[in-house]
Amino acid sequence: MGDIELINKKRVVVKYPTYEIRFNNKYVSSLLYKLGVPKGKKISQEVFVPNWIMEGSLISQKSFLQGLFDSELSSSKVSSFKGHNENLSTPRMEMGKEKRLKGNLGFYLNQIVILLRNFDIDSKIRYPREYRTGRISLTLSLSNRLSNLYNFVEKIGFYYNEERKKESLIIKRISLKKIKEKNSLFRVLGYISKKNEFTLFDLERDLKIPSSSTKVLGKYLNNNNLVKRIRQNNRWFKYHPDIEEIKKIINKPVLLEELPRMNQ
Repeated sequence: MGDIELINKKRVVVKYPTYEIRFNNKYVSSLLYKLGVPKGKKISQEVFVPNWIMEGSLISQKSFLQGLFDSELSSSKVSSFKGHNENLSTPRMEMGKEKRLKGNLGFYLNQIVILLRNFDIDSKIRYPREYRTGRISLTLSLSNRLSNLYNFVEKIGFYYNEERKKESLIIKRISLKKIKEKNSLFRVLGYISKKNEFTLFDLERDLKIPSSSTKVLGKYLNNNNLVKRIRQNNRWFKYHPDIEEIKKIINKPVLLEELPRMNQ
């Protein structure tokens, strides 16, 4: 069930080791305050992401987000539901304020949305919740789109939270696996990456793709510059793969999610 600890004069049930840091040093306190660390209870005052982070390097922004998410972001859980295995939940972070500071809370979380966007990670702020009289919370949720979860682990991830670091690697592996499985194009790219040229009949014969689908596939590959097709004297096309571009996708399957959808 967990131990009961006294944190900030409140009895709290904790399931994992909990630490409280106290120090009494005027110079360190002044430095932290100058850097943007709030003084006193965050719930009762306006809080902003400091300008030196918002306008700083990606390294600074990543470090800030890691520190925030190590303690505040829920983990993306893997579950099974009605025969669907390895479902990935939406990571989220709920933060509260006194009701009068709802506008500031929304502004702060929107700053986080902007920082995440700098790393090609989509997120949004969800509905307010009055969890106690005079206090409300807002929730920032990361999109659970496979490429978004992969980008989060790859580009941000966690710094010191070992449990979440291990979980994030599982999420990354499952995301890649699902991207490959759901996108039939991955198998086709693997096949044509070994060819100097091919025809639609080759795809039909070797990959067992129906003739009607190979025609759509040929146009799609050509329109997205993955192959160059040349009409032969017999009026049929031969396709010449862009091996370099195709291998980029094979080596990083998450790029499949950035390609347009294939219309059947």
